[in-house]
Amino acid sequence: MIHVVIKGGRRFKDVISPKVKYSVPQCNLKLVELENYAEENDIYGDIEIIIYEDKNILFRDSYNIGQGVSRNLLLLVNTTLNTTFKDTPKAEKELLINKLMKEFEKNETAQGELEVRRSTFKEKFTTFRENRAAKARAAAEAKAVEEARAAAEAKAAEEARAAAEAKAAEEARAAAEAKAAEEARAAAEAKAAEEARAAAEAKAAEEARAAAEAKAAEEARAAAEAKAAEEARAAAEAKAVEEARAAAEAKAAEEARAAAEAKAAEEARAAAEAKAVEEARAAAEAKAAEEARAAAEAKAAEEARAAAEAKAAEEARAAAEAKAAEEARAAAEAKAAEEARAAAEAKAAEEARAAAEAKAAEEARAAAEAKAKDLYLLKDEILEEIKKEKLDLQQTIELQKLKQLKEEKEQKKQDKYLRKLKKKQYKINPKPVKFLFFIAVIILLVLYIDPDIVNLFPFPNEFNPLKVIEKITGP
Repeated sequence: MIHVVIKGGRRFKDVISPKVKYSVPQCNLKLVELENYAEENDIYGDIEIIIYEDKNILFRDSYNIGQGVSRNLLLLVNTTLNTTFKDTPKAEKELLINKLMKEFEKNETAQGELEVRRSTFKEKFTTFRENRAAKARAAAEAKAVEEARAAAEAKAAEEARAAAEAKAAEEARAAAEAKAAEEARAAAEAKAAEEARAAAEAKAAEEARAAAEAKAAEEARAAAEAKAAEEARAAAEAKAVEEARAAAEAKAAEEARAAAEAKAAEEARAAAEAKAVEEARAAAEAKAAEEARAAAEAKAAEEARAAAEAKAAEEARAAAEAKAAEEARAAAEAKAAEEARAAAEAKAAEEARAAAEAKAAEEARAAAEAKAKDLYLLKDEILEEIKKEKLDLQQTIELQKLKQLKEEKEQKKQDKYLRKLKKKQYKINPKPVKFLFFIAVIILLVLYIDPDIVNLFPFPNEFNPLKVIEKITGP
């Protein structure tokens, strides 16, 4: 009994086993299954096919799976015998092919067994496809879980970023408010310091004015006293001179009335001069005092006006600074509020966009998965039908080729046998016409060589072979 063993190593351990013995039709199915498995998994590798008859090895060779090796054992063996083992005797080749064909045809229902094996292969292929679909589904689920986790992490990161931005905005607003409060406090302190300085300056100015007035009054008084003392001294000197003169005059008047009269007139004149001097001194003192008072009042008024102007300018500056600080604080608060509102709006918009993108991505992924699943199932069904039709067509074509090859070999054998038989019959029973022609040629050849030999034969007188030879060869 002929059986086949296929060895393929670890790469094809899921399809074949070196311990299993296959019949010729089963080997055909295994070759088809190996090719399909190699195409599905993109695997290339060598297998070894060993054909046994009982325990004797009839055929052994290696083939590469995954590069279009023949899916029919008989055609594969025939091709190998005509290429790799072309030096093998033709009788041995024909004997091996005939044995394989008989083994293939000996299976009572080769086509039925083929259908059974095909259904088995279909079940295995369906299981393989289901396993592959399960793997793809598990990969898709893992991918979806990973995407969901990534989306959750992105959302958490976005929320953390938004919280950090809100916190930063709150801190910025608090810092702005603190800065504005600090600036307002500094402005208030500056204003208070300025007011204190202005008050101190006003007080100092007042004290300076009072001191100036006191000094001016003292100077005026001293000047008046000095002037009065000078005038008194001058008056005393004048009086002393006058008295001396008067004494001299009196002395002279004692001596004469003229002297008395002169003395009286001199006294009257001196009194008038003294009165005039006193009035002039009083007028000068009054004028000096008035001028000093007017100067002091003018100076005090100027200082008061300058102090008032300085105070008004300081108050205006302080008011401007306070107004600027208030406006800066209000602007900072408005800016912080605007930034917080913008951050809140941006966060809401970002969350809405992220939610929309996540929803769109989920819908697109679900649609893509559904479409891919439908296409995958449709592709598998189409490929299965195509492979089935291709396998049926290939099996039919190969069987027809094998039958045609067998018929051609049988016809060649029959033609060869007929030719041999015809030759044998020809040797046994030659045709009489050819035999007679052969005898005549021999006779003519002998007569041509030696015409006198005819005298040895008792020919009648009317028959002369020489005349026959002359007619054939010429005179």
